[in-house]
Amino acid sequence: MKGPTSPLVVPKLCRNCFLCCDVCPSGAVEKAGKKINAEDLVAELLKDRLVFEESGSGVTFSGGEPFMQPAFLIEVLELLKKEGIHTAIETCGYTVWKHLEQAAALTDLFLYDLKLIDDDQYLNYTGISGTKILENLKNLVNLNASIQVRMPIIRGINDDQISLKKAAAYLLDTGINTIEIIPYHNFGAAKYEKIGREYGLKGLSRYSDADLQTVRMILDRAGIMTNSEGELSDHSRTRRN
Repeated sequence: MKGPTSPLVVPKLCRNCFLCCDVCPSGAVEKAGKKINAEDLVAELLKDRLVFEESGSGVTFSGGEPFMQPAFLIEVLELLKKEGIHTAIETCGYTVWKHLEQAAALTDLFLYDLKLIDDDQYLNYTGISGTKILENLKNLVNLNASIQVRMPIIRGINDDQISLKKAAAYLLDTGINTIEIIPYHNFGAAKYEKIGREYGLKGLSRYSDADLQTVRMILDRAGIMTNSEGELSDHSRTRRN
């Protein structure tokens, strides 16, 4: 009799009790992550203080989305601020403004995700309205927060001239003239498979250097300077004209 080739997890029936992890004889199912309080997390992070000081780096909150746990995020930021540690937050900007406003007083750099400007497209591709995201970005700029806007470039979704020109016009109106462009990759496909979800962009090809150069040219002609992923020059950290 042919047995199963992988663990069978039915999300709708899962109660997050983790008993399956305890009883699985082969260890094929395991718990990922653990609960931790703010003080213990900061104590763990401070073990790398010497590395932060020598490299000029610090702590970046990523995810997922850090603002899914706003109270915890703010508490950790406050503790790190007291220790003088540089902090950055990667966010899609989809949260209530008061959380971003609190974080802005404690954060050295926001890495802000911007996908689309047209709200109908945003709703179609993400399932949510992008209005709050665009408003939050403008509000952060008005607070003189240090922001690195990052745009994932996805073939057939936001890499056409109309979408790119709309993004450029919005950014310039907001007071931002430099963005980081991130070409689409399919690294997340395996994660979708693990949780039994269909990967909506399956089969989508990655960007060539020539394709990305076309995107750069469109944005440049629209008045937006571009950096590649990981490039953070001094001028790109200053967002207001």
